[in-house]
Amino acid sequence: MIAILLLFLLGILGIISIGCYVVIVIKMFQHGDPLLGGLSLGSLVCLGLGFLVAFVLGWVNVDKYQARQLMMIWTGVAILSFVLGGGSHFSGALNQ
Repeated sequence: MIAILLLFLLGILGIISIGCYVVIVIKMFQHGDPLLGGLSLGSLVCLGLGFLVAFVLGWVNVDKYQARQLMMIWTGVAILSFVLGGGSHFSGALNQ
């Protein structure tokens, strides 16, 4: 039962994270950074690193995009997702 609730919570956090990603990429294009927006979209499709690129560039340009609150939410969601789900993958690898 707890596993189902945890999976549901991780799904909600994932949806919030996708929403934050989309908003930051839109802000990149709106603020005259189509190269950064294209890099985020292209690396998501080709390498799967688009979330990381958008996350880092979102923090680098947080004042330009006026997205401090959004980036704080996205950071909190990323940390909570790691603690609830992602961290378990690393703990198993360390015990071997």
